[in-house]
Amino acid sequence: MAPKKKSGGGNPRDQYFTAIKQQKLDTLRWCLRHGGVTHRSEDEDGHTGLMVAAAGGYAESLAKLIEQVLKIGPPEDMDDVDEDGRTPLMMAAYNGKLDCVKLLVLKGKCNLKIKDEKGVDARGYAALRKHEKIVAFLDNPKAAKSDSEGEEEEEEKPKTRVFKASQQVGISAETRKQEEAHASKVAAAEALEAELLAAPKPAWPEVAAVLAETRRELSLRGKEGLKDSKHGPLDVALWNCVCLFELRIEMNDGVLTSLPPQLARLENLTTLIVSSNALTEVRAGPNPNPNLNPNPKPKPKPNPNPNPNPLTLALALALTLTSCPTPSPR
Repeated sequence: MAPKKKSGGGNPRDQYFTAIKQQKLDTLRWCLRHGGVTHRSEDEDGHTGLMVAAAGGYAESLAKLIEQVLKIGPPEDMDDVDEDGRTPLMMAAYNGKLDCVKLLVLKGKCNLKIKDEKGVDARGYAALRKHEKIVAFLDNPKAAKSDSEGEEEEEEKPKTRVFKASQQVGISAETRKQEEAHASKVAAAEALEAELLAAPKPAWPEVAAVLAETRRELSLRGKEGLKDSKHGPLDVALWNCVCLFELRIEMNDGVLTSLPPQLARLENLTTLIVSSNALTEVRAGPNPNPNLNPNPKPKPKPNPNPNPNPLTLALALALTLTSCPTPSPR
């Protein structure tokens, strides 16, 4: 079992588990694709998303998580256990969540014979709490009626109807604002994914890993530089890595003489370190894909005495140090 992580306000892991409980599938999908969490991520109690969804009866979220496990595997993760040896199926059976039990058995193909550390299986948990419909289903899943529901599911139906009605009538302005902000994030995430998929075939494995796994940091060290490339010594696929926050480029001496205009594509970049270089110029260029920023800010009026940003200062310093002659020893 992975070690527990400390929670922090607004981090992707907290958003992931909140989305499961609120059944916000768009947010859940974003967290799994771009938030750096997986179906194996655990909350503060050591429970995975499958466990939280199954125990709480969050059937829509559970269906999405089951789809994720079946997509990327391994299938055995469907029967992952907590520190007491309990699977998501056992938790759903114990809490009387018949819809979730059906999803885990019929769609997730969970193992019905697994027992916890006390020797109790999912059917035993259901029988312990006298959830007769779940017991009957687990005895013969194929013969069970698809529309049968447990007693607790019947009690939750009025709450579900009230919730859906509140979504259709009387939505507050603040709620609309949050939904618009969320939609904007989803659109940006989809644009990011499209940009990564549109990248040319990378020449360097480090760049390929960023494109495949949406990594936020990249370090290129000791590179010889590409020869006979019309795009220069750097891998052209690097400029499609728009997910990067930090980039370090350390080429062999004399290889890198300029940074191309495509650097402007990396609009999320906050840290750029260029060392062991022979830079003579840094060319700026327009952002070729404005869709990556769905809500662009208006351009500020020029400042007669602008303060250079840290990135400009760092690059200017690199240029100065490179161009200055080395003093001869006396």
